Amino acid sequence: PQGSGALRLWLNFAQAQLTAITADVRLVDVRLQLRPNLPELDLLRLDGRLAAKRLENGFAAETKHLMLSTRDGTSLPATDFKLRWQTSAQRAPQGSIAANTLDFGALGRLASYLPLTETLRAQLTRYAPQGKLSDLTLDWQGNIDKLKTWSIKSRFEKLGVNGLGPIASISNISGQIEGSDQGGSVRLDGKNSHVDLPAVFAEPRIVLDSFAAGVGWKSAADGLHVNLQKATFANQDAAGEASGSWHALANGPGEIDLVARLTRGNGNAVWRYIPLAVGQITRDWLRTGILGGAASETALT
Repeated sequence: PQGSGALRLWLNFAQAQLTAITADVRLVDVRLQLRPNLPELDLLRLDGRLAAKRLENGFAAETKHLMLSTRDGTSLPATDFKLRWQTSAQRAPQGSIAANTLDFGALGRLASYLPLTETLRAQLTRYAPQGKLSDLTLDWQGNIDKLKTWSIKSRFEKLGVNGLGPIASISNISGQIEGSDQGGSVRLDGKNSHVDLPAVFAEPRIVLDSFAAGVGWKSAADGLHVNLQKATFANQDAAGEASGSWHALANGPGEIDLVARLTRGNGNAVWRYIPLAVGQITRDWLRTGILGGAASETALT
């Protein structure tokens, strides 16, 4: 590594082993390689506190007011971040994260320089998160791809992510979430967004000019229940509102109960919004039978 500036370092030892390290840094023109097989990270600026500590069967890491900017234009605002992770042969892994802000776009661009595990790299590729989180608290128990318990509370802005249960992907969604594996709620607000629902619609991608909704979920003995409170939406095909519920079944796309009211709708697009729970014969008839026209104040139950 190389760079210039100021550095204060505290080291803790126990039984002749390093157990904790804390560093206050204010550096410029920093070039460092965090592992021999990783590319060199070229920083214009690195400022803040970094700390790490060994735990029994795990570790803890923390940053305070950490800011950085790279020569290729990636930057992080002042970030307070805490991570705690533990595992052993007798119990499943468990961890927690707290952060004042997380910019997934910037973190994704920095990931290739960081000494992450192959499992974590695979998860980042799979979920491909985008957008920003603020006031985040997250706790979990179990392997990240098969969690036993989890809880989360956060606000988010222009969020995009893949692989959330029946939602294959979403983009440009803002709002807030609070809940756990047992149940919770999320408030959504989107502009120029998309939602992919392959378990619900034959044409899974829905592009939305505007969208707002409240969604609640609850885990029960007979499967996951999702409740859609009043949602409003508008795109080139339709505008209106909807509410309903979805219940996971052991086989098939699940059971849906949907009530919708269209204030504007194009006739030749109706088939795209008919759930898979409706028979394919009906959906094919709507696709080939309705060639045009417009509708207003239309109800679907």
